[in-house]
Amino acid sequence: MTIEEKQWQSNNNTIELAFDPELPPLIFLNEDNEIEGITGDYLNLIAKKLNVKFEWIGNKTLEEGFEAIKN
Repeated sequence: MTIEEKQWQSNNNTIELAFDPELPPLIFLNEDNEIEGITGDYLNLIAKKLNVKFEWIGNKTLEEGFEAIKN
């Protein structure tokens, strides 16, 4: 990881995430609104390794998620 990446990470402990809610079992939310599925497993491993948290932004469609992340 570069110095710039480490600095960015130290200022961004929570990373907002948009995903297509129509993709179970790849990614979906459980009853506690936690990301699960195969992608969720990978995100959990990455989060532990980098000491960050991934947080779903609440998009209802993939297009809505893309627009929200752009802003």
